[in-house]
Amino acid sequence: MKLIDINLLPQVPTKKAAKVPVKFKIKIDPKKIFKIILIGLSFQILLTIFYIWRIPSLKKVEKELEEMKSKIEKMKKLQQKYREKKMLNDILKSYVERKFMVSYFFDRLIEHTPEGVWFSRIVIKGNNITLIGSVVSLRGEDEASNVNKIIMALTGDEDFKKIIKSAEIETLRRKTIGSRDVLDFTISCVIL
Repeated sequence: MKLIDINLLPQVPTKKAAKVPVKFKIKIDPKKIFKIILIGLSFQILLTIFYIWRIPSLKKVEKELEEMKSKIEKMKKLQQKYREKKMLNDILKSYVERKFMVSYFFDRLIEHTPEGVWFSRIVIKGNNITLIGSVVSLRGEDEASNVNKIIMALTGDEDFKKIIKSAEIETLRRKTIGSRDVLDFTISCVIL
């Protein structure tokens, strides 16, 4: 009978294998090498053309960017001019409105001034208007009642309420000119 020997352990080589030099055989075909070189050069030429093509387009973009910067500067200058013109316009508008208010005030004042009243001086300072004048009674009525009519018109009339904040008598002084009694008055008004 024969015995079978089974070894379950991995085998360890007992002898070192000799190093065998590996030899490569490359067959160089000149036609294939020429084709490879030609393809490489073609690829290089295409990259060079692409690069050269991109440079002008980059310069074009840079030029457009510079043009945009100059346009932005022009727009900023125009905006500054607009703000200055708007500010001047607002000042002029306020001035014209103020002159209109004063003109409207005098128009209404003439309409509501009774007979026998005249103004010797009118002083305008800021929002204040001072009316200095005199009144003489032409029909035998009291001079003070004519001054009171002016104050009532200034404070009670709807047209005046649009432009007058307040109106009051500052001074009253009686005097005689010839045979007539004259009442000098000063009225102070504040315009809105």
